[in-house]
Amino acid sequence: MARVAKYNKTQVGGLVRHFERAKVKETGEYIKFSNQDIDVSRIHLNYNLAKNKNQLKFINQRCSEVKCLNRKDVNVMCGWIITLPKDLKDEKDEKRFFEECYKFLNYRYGEQNVISAYVHKDETTPHIHYAFVPIVKDKKLGIEKVSAKELLNKKDLQSFHNDLDNHMQQVFGRDIGILNEATKEGNKSIKELKRKSAIERLSEVDKIAKQKLSDTDKALKNASVKISDMRSGINVLLNDKNVLEKQIDIYNKTLDSHADIESIGSKNIFGKVTMSLEDSNKLKKQAKAYFSEHTKNYDLKIQNKKLSHDNKAMQKELTAMKGKYKELDRKLSHVVHTLKSNPELISEFKKQVEINKQREEQELKLHEKLMQERNKKLKSIQRNDLSR
Repeated sequence: MARVAKYNKTQVGGLVRHFERAKVKETGEYIKFSNQDIDVSRIHLNYNLAKNKNQLKFINQRCSEVKCLNRKDVNVMCGWIITLPKDLKDEKDEKRFFEECYKFLNYRYGEQNVISAYVHKDETTPHIHYAFVPIVKDKKLGIEKVSAKELLNKKDLQSFHNDLDNHMQQVFGRDIGILNEATKEGNKSIKELKRKSAIERLSEVDKIAKQKLSDTDKALKNASVKISDMRSGINVLLNDKNVLEKQIDIYNKTLDSHADIESIGSKNIFGKVTMSLEDSNKLKKQAKAYFSEHTKNYDLKIQNKKLSHDNKAMQKELTAMKGKYKELDRKLSHVVHTLKSNPELISEFKKQVEINKQREEQELKLHEKLMQERNKKLKSIQRNDLSR
């Protein structure tokens, strides 16, 4: 609804030119701030409720008439921006509202201190820029002085919206929607609003980081389960392999002693060894079983290779997750960069971001370490499998 800001001598030049819709000489474009979208076709609808004057000269003149410290950081101008309530849609009510805002602010801060009071109707929502020199009476010396800090104190900010609402209710005879969830507890300065916005953005980034960490943790747990299943499968393969090797050893010894199974019958072999037809058929079956088991062993080795391939796929998935963390870290750095307009918050946010970053890196390193240990065990098992 309404917000206030304080400006020093180095800041007022561009602002007052923006109020009166001055143009940039080099480009011919209207001066604007932030992401303001000026509709050039509606500029003629703007008007100034205060007397038209050279705003910069007035500021210098008024400051020379009272006590004003000669420092660059002294705030020589304050500005209220009051937006038209949504409940006022009639053109007459709109004009009356801004005129009453002007009266209300003059009574509060002194008409003799008004720099300008431009009503802008060429932006998204009609609003008034009420600029004034912040002058108070020095309690000790009994003279007037420039002090935005003393004028726009906590009491003034907290009571502003309620006082404005009471004034407008007397004028319009009804509630026009000045008080809402954002204003009923008192007005906040632009610095406070930026602080809240920055904290909300940081909270959102932290929320995203936690979600990414949770997703990665779930993926690593799934990978752990897969590796556990692979180890179980390899153990089964190794057991089957041991059994097969024993059977193959028996079959080889048997075949070495019987070079030609097909010729074995009830006759003598080399005039010494004899074998019944029943034993011959039994040996044939054992030979067929050997070849069947040999084929099965080959299939198991293929399965082992497939499991190794799956492990490599999981390694790629982990690498992709690390890439996502790098992107998240880049976004966090970007947020810190955007907060540089609030120097007093940078150290606080950097500390919080660094804590989150360190926690995430520790979690990632822990998961990587577990993954490396599992991979080493898997490779060891595979080497043992191939050596056998």
